[in-house]
Amino acid sequence: ANLASAEEGVRLARKAVADAVVVSPISGRVDGRPAQVGAVLGPGSPVARIVGLNTLYFEAEIPEVEIGKAQPGARVQVTVEAAQGLSLTGTVRTVSPVASNVARLYRVRVALEEAPALLKPGMFAQGRLVTGRQDGVFRVPGAAVQRDGEIGRIMVADPSDKALARRVRVIRDSGSDALVTGLKPGDRVIVAGQAGLLEGSELRIDEGAPASGSPAE
Repeated sequence: ANLASAEEGVRLARKAVADAVVVSPISGRVDGRPAQVGAVLGPGSPVARIVGLNTLYFEAEIPEVEIGKAQPGARVQVTVEAAQGLSLTGTVRTVSPVASNVARLYRVRVALEEAPALLKPGMFAQGRLVTGRQDGVFRVPGAAVQRDGEIGRIMVADPSDKALARRVRVIRDSGSDALVTGLKPGDRVIVAGQAGLLEGSELRIDEGAPASGSPAE
């Protein structure tokens, strides 16, 4: 009986020692001022705030008109200019079910696949989420498109350096550039002086500036 009582006392002493050690569930660094030695903490009181550098995530805001395209599992390209333009890949994990009251924005949490040393919590970042893909879409300078609603015309230079008109459909126009269909890979787009240009006109090509449209997502 004395032995059993002594063993129970040892067990309780070992438990008291173990309970005096606070172990973080994640690896990281202490942020701010932790609880000081001798302080009396109540149940649920924080001992320290741990920032886990290996569990950083990107939190973005998406307007309500686009939120339906941000589905869990979607791939996101994240760029952090403050970290020397660092580019990272992530995956949408959660989408907030409620929008903010001010701008009707939804918060989206993106889990990052890696967290280099240059990356610090609180840095500003931008994310690029591909919401769809359409073949045959080209990005061209907005000035190259002569528009009539969604239908437009773009003048290109044919292999013999003569003007050729291509009928295009304008998908999006931001002013500085436009997304169109109706061009072909390798088309040399005329970006200046095309307003009064007629098909078949002889052209003088300025090789000092790129003239072809580029495929775009």
